Amino acid sequence: MGTVTKVTYMGFPEIDHRMLSYLSKEGKKFFWNLEYPLSQLTVMYNIHPSIEKVERIDIAKIIYFDGLTKHTFFSSLFDIQRGMHCVLCNING
Repeated sequence: MGTVTKVTYMGFPEIDHRMLSYLSKEGKKFFWNLEYPLSQLTVMYNIHPSIEKVERIDIAKIIYFDGLTKHTFFSSLFDIQRGMHCVLCNING
């Protein structure tokens, strides 16, 4: 069975790395506020290289070929865009 994986990512400047670290108070708040909306969008996310030093956040969604339609393709694309919007909203406060 084949799949289509749609991925986007957001990188952060060096100055934001310390602020977004899970070890900081702001970082813990950022991740707690981000967890729920992304899980509601049914997207996967990954933090690189680690939660202690955030350089980039990937957001992805997988569509299996047996369920691939124009509707599921665009729905997944919009879920990923909404996920990136959630990240931006949480960063900008």
